[in-house]
Amino acid sequence: MEKKTAGFIQSAHPFDETFAVRSYEAGVADRVTLPTLCNYMQEIAGLSADSLGWGIRKLQEEGLTWMLSRLHVKVSRYVPWGETVTMRTWPCGMKGRLIANRSFQAADSEGSLILEAHSEWLYVDMKAQRIARLPESFASLVPAGTPAVALEDLGGKSPSLPSVTSSVEVLVRRGDLDFNDHVNNVHYAEWMLEAVPERQDGPEEMDIVFHKAARAGDRLVSEAFCDGVRTCHRIRRPSDDSVLATAVMLWRAPKRVVVCLGSNIEPRMDYLDRAQAALSAMPSTRLLSSGGTDETDPVGVPDEFAAMKFLNRVLLFETCLSPQEFSRRMHAIEDDLGRVRGPVRNAPRTIDIDMIDYEGVVSDDPSLVLPHPRAASRPFVMEPMARMGLALGAAPALLHPDA
Repeated sequence: MEKKTAGFIQSAHPFDETFAVRSYEAGVADRVTLPTLCNYMQEIAGLSADSLGWGIRKLQEEGLTWMLSRLHVKVSRYVPWGETVTMRTWPCGMKGRLIANRSFQAADSEGSLILEAHSEWLYVDMKAQRIARLPESFASLVPAGTPAVALEDLGGKSPSLPSVTSSVEVLVRRGDLDFNDHVNNVHYAEWMLEAVPERQDGPEEMDIVFHKAARAGDRLVSEAFCDGVRTCHRIRRPSDDSVLATAVMLWRAPKRVVVCLGSNIEPRMDYLDRAQAALSAMPSTRLLSSGGTDETDPVGVPDEFAAMKFLNRVLLFETCLSPQEFSRRMHAIEDDLGRVRGPVRNAPRTIDIDMIDYEGVVSDDPSLVLPHPRAASRPFVMEPMARMGLALGAAPALLHPDA
C-alpha cells in the first residue's frame, strides 16, 4: 500500500525512504532525536545521490567526495519510538559552481509533515583537500524552476556569543569518524546539544554550519549562549583556537499547565506526593507552585464508596512538552502508581491526574479536551486555582502572580 505523503514537494528527481524509529534512536522523551533525524537525512542524501550517478563511492574512485557544509532543519513534531518517518529528498539547485543544494521533507505515519530542511554540499578534491568546481553536467539534475524548501536564515554561519553560559569538553574518538576520515557532521550537533542539558525536548529549528574538520584525538569544547528560546553554539578546538562548527537553535517556548491530583485509597498523601514528584521529573518540566492539599467528598460514586474521601491537590507546571505528550506521560504515571481502569465508573483509585488547563489551549479532541470540561463545577479545582491566581481557560502565564 502506498504511504500517504500529503504536502510533499514535487520535483524532477525525488527520492523517498521510510525509517522506523528504533529504541536506540529515541531519547529521554521517548521520541526520535534531532541527531537521529540528521542521520536519516545523511543516509537518504547518499542513497539519492547514488541513484543519480553521483554517489560518494563512485566519487571516491575519482578522488572526490561530498562534504556537508550547512544544514538548516525545522521540526514541527518529534515522533515517538515505534512510529515511522517517511522522508523525501531531491537536488534543488546550485550556488555558483561550488555548492550543491539539497532539500528534505519528512512525514509521520499519518502523512502529516513533521520536518523540512535545506542543505549545502561541497564537492571536494580529497587528495588536494580543497573545494572543487561542480562539473557542468551536474546542472542537468536541477533544471530551471526546481522547487526548494525555503527557511529564514537564523544566522548559523556567524552566531553571536556575547558570553558562554554553558560548555562541555569533548574528546574525539575513532568511532566518531566517517569514511572521509574526520568527524561525522551529526556529532557536532550532538555535542552542541550536550551544552544545553536542561533542554530535553529537542529544538524546533537548527541552522548549523561546518567550518573545519576534527580528527580522532582532538580535544574540543562545545560552548553555548542561551537567550530564552534561542541558543547560539560553537565547537572550538583550544589547541589552535579554531572554530569547527557554529549553529543557532530555536526552542519551543515553555507553557504553563494546571494539573489536579486526586486519591481516595490509602496512603492518599503518599500517592499525591509520588505523583507530584513524577510529574516534576518529566523532561523539560518544572513545578512552579501548589494550591495545597484539600480533603473532599467523592462526587458521583456508587454508594459503597461514598465514605472514601479524596485528597486533592492542584499544581502549576511549566513545560516544553506538547499537550499530547504531557497527557501521555500523566497516564503513564497513573499506571505506575497502580491506577486501575475497571468497568465501575468513579471507583476508588490510587491516583487520578487531570490536565485542567494548558495555557489557554482549547481542544475538543476526545482524547484530550481542554480546558477540562468539568473543572468549572468542581470546587476542589476552582478554589485552589483562585488561591493561586489562576482562571480556567485563560493563559496561566498571564494570571500567575509570579508571571
